[in-house]
Amino acid sequence: RLGALATVLAEPGLRPASEAFPLCHKQAATLATEPLDWSNLEDVYPLSSMQQGMLLHTLLQPHSGIYLMQQRYSWDGVLQRPAMEAAWQLFLDRHPMMRTAFWWQDDHEPLQCVYRKTAAAFDWQDLRHLDDAQQHLAMDQALEAQRVQGFDMSSAPLTHLRVFQLDEQRFAVVRSFHHILTDAWCFGLLMEDLLAIYQALVRQEPVARPRLRSFRGYMSWLERQDMAAAHAFWQADLAGFSEPTPLHVDSALAGPEQAPEQVGDFDQTLSISQTQRLQQLCQHYQLTPNTWIQGAWALLLSRYSGNRDVLFGV
Repeated sequence: RLGALATVLAEPGLRPASEAFPLCHKQAATLATEPLDWSNLEDVYPLSSMQQGMLLHTLLQPHSGIYLMQQRYSWDGVLQRPAMEAAWQLFLDRHPMMRTAFWWQDDHEPLQCVYRKTAAAFDWQDLRHLDDAQQHLAMDQALEAQRVQGFDMSSAPLTHLRVFQLDEQRFAVVRSFHHILTDAWCFGLLMEDLLAIYQALVRQEPVARPRLRSFRGYMSWLERQDMAAAHAFWQADLAGFSEPTPLHVDSALAGPEQAPEQVGDFDQTLSISQTQRLQQLCQHYQLTPNTWIQGAWALLLSRYSGNRDVLFGV
């Protein structure tokens, strides 16, 4: 790969890697010597601070399922496998973030690499020969195995589409991805895009979808910000805090027998009347339910820690 890169960079009219990927200027001196698949690279740029934290947590807990998101959808009606598989490929082609993987070394700042071509990451499992209970068990086992295995953060794509066929016109569609690629606000937009592409292919119509802005644009904006001023602002705003407020009832057990950390969901269902009361209170005080719950969490931390000022992450 290094030889191929040297050949490419030697060709007339082509820019050096440091110029082709200007957001990596901090590694300009060594960028061309990094062992990357340069012939398949569309773009290279640094990570945001949030991404760096997610990458670190994932590498520290590779089989915990941390940040591995699995969205499950019920599909009633005809689902054409060739069209869905083709739609998924076009979806990957349209969104650079869906073709992004990460490269890191101990003595280098990590990079995110957008590849031109990636694996298909599509799977279709026919479960029609099983009864309902067996189907649910098979799906749960397949998804749990994926959570335990996790994604190879250095290999794109860090996303996967799996279709379980349960009956002639009944399916479960699961889109899995690592949270480092997108935030929660984008989940629905991306699924809407995938379904629109699928419908266009089924109808044999052109895929007339607007191009969304690339994450590279955000990284370019971030590069232009005064980070020293930002650090100074937060250091002044958080003066007096040295660590997040502890919740002592949730302290981990010490010692070699401590169980490895696992990631899971805890669901608590509110009644209709409780939900309506929460909505009324939020509307009265002009707050969102999310902000209301964070306020309750802050009060709980204050009560258990004994501190009037609390600091926590969300």
